[in-house]
Amino acid sequence: MYKASSSSSTAVSTAAAGAAWGAAAAMTGLYLKSTDYTAEKFPSGTSINGIDCSGLTYDEASSKLSSEWNKKTLTVEGDLNDELAKYTNFNCTYDISKQLSSLKHDHLFKAAVNHYIHTPLSANIPMKVETCGEEFKEQVLSSEFLTIENATESTDAYVDVSD
Repeated sequence: MYKASSSSSTAVSTAAAGAAWGAAAAMTGLYLKSTDYTAEKFPSGTSINGIDCSGLTYDEASSKLSSEWNKKTLTVEGDLNDELAKYTNFNCTYDISKQLSSLKHDHLFKAAVNHYIHTPLSANIPMKVETCGEEFKEQVLSSEFLTIENATESTDAYVDVSD
């Protein structure tokens, strides 16, 4: 009867892990030299914040993300999940250019796998507001819940931007 020793199975596992890491490093290194990496556009299968940005330049992706984000609805709820206000048409601009231009580098391995194996490249970036439109500001400032006398200031408010 043959019994495998734990040292031989550990050696095989270590060798397999080393080979996988070596292949990943080689694939990533080759990708860094490709025109897909140096091009100022996103590869096919790229999704940012759940929005398809395949084939778009960084500027086009910024415009598309801003446009889609501005279409969202922001609902303010009270203690009993009662709707206090609903805002639309943000008309905001977002400070996302640097994040978009560094996305392939920041998600280097996922971008390399996308390049060679055509798997989706999905990433999330914060949509930092640069400026807001006047209509949105007016909607917020005219909200009834902001003019309640003797209101208690919240200490545990948060913004949930999930769909």
